[in-house]
Amino acid sequence: MTHRNVTKGERYAFAWARLTAANKAGFFLEAITICESIMSDRLASYLLGQEQTAKRPGTFKDLIDMAKKQRPPIAIISRARMSWARAPTTISSTDLLREVNEWRKGRNRFVHSIAKSEPGARMQPSGEFIEEAKACAHEGERLARLVIRWHERELRAHRKAATQP
Repeated sequence: MTHRNVTKGERYAFAWARLTAANKAGFFLEAITICESIMSDRLASYLLGQEQTAKRPGTFKDLIDMAKKQRPPIAIISRARMSWARAPTTISSTDLLREVNEWRKGRNRFVHSIAKSEPGARMQPSGEFIEEAKACAHEGERLARLVIRWHERELRAHRKAATQP
């Protein structure tokens, strides 16, 4: 019998609802942080399932780097249901983790530079900043959905391998 973490499922439903609400309300920094939380959780779960770590690594980058070192790449079919998404595509896990890492860099830029800047440096106009944060939030949502698909596929492969003699 498979153990189901009902509280985890409820929290995920809450996270996705907040993500949708944040995007609709224009709270793109909140949306970005929720996307990172979802991706970090699935990467950590994968690593714990692979018994590569006894505890969560310290940073999002650590999780990405550790996941890159695991099993051979697998393909994930993207069937994103978002209005801005392209047609279903296939992406390798290697490419997915590379995209997640690139997105992470954008995430850092938005989360850390809403008010912070180098002394004397010209700051980007707020309207431009928000539009770019919006694009980052939407890309984060696409990637979060793909990371969940990747995690599910990896979990199935891991369970199948564990039952093989």
